Amino acid sequence: MTSIEILSPREAERSLFDLTGANPMSGITVAELVRDVISSYQLCGYQSLLREVVTLISPVRRVDHDVVRVVIDALDADGDVVINGGTVAATPIRAVQLDDLTFKFMSSLSTRRLARLFPGDWRCHESTRVCHPIEPAMLPARIAANGGVLLTAEGWAGLNREPAADEAWLATLEQQLVDHSHPPESETIIQQLDWEWLSVGAESLAW
Repeated sequence: MTSIEILSPREAERSLFDLTGANPMSGITVAELVRDVISSYQLCGYQSLLREVVTLISPVRRVDHDVVRVVIDALDADGDVVINGGTVAATPIRAVQLDDLTFKFMSSLSTRRLARLFPGDWRCHESTRVCHPIEPAMLPARIAANGGVLLTAEGWAGLNREPAADEAWLATLEQQLVDHSHPPESETIIQQLDWEWLSVGAESLAW
């Protein structure tokens, strides 16, 4: 037998707060709903995700599909979900160590669930989440125990795979520009290119 319960606006707000841990009227709520749905399904159709998030928030406030699309795109850019064609997939826990006491988290888990796994002072700004853990020294072990990975900022950005832009690299670049300044496919440039770079000296900067 199916029963229908009608919630008052106050009860609906409380229910949404219990689900997301965020102020129902804030922009963070939509992001938390997307994370909650994705982490539940692990893989979800894009349109189904849009409909479910709008349905969950509709008893409290009106949010159209375009707003949810913007949030999903931001979560994808931030690493909390992965958009693959017509589907959206969950992501595991990754944390980037910004300094000794600050860690940026990327995961499809809601902030409330992350805070239970990693106690600390959590700050949310739109799709970005940063934690100042209570026990920073224990955080790497806790992340590993929950199937996550702790990364350096260089590792997250991929800079650890790129050569350093030092004097040797600049010398190689200079030679490449001299050798290939006039590629065969070019029909407009008829002379070698003049170029400069910024040289960092011991006490000054010079071109």
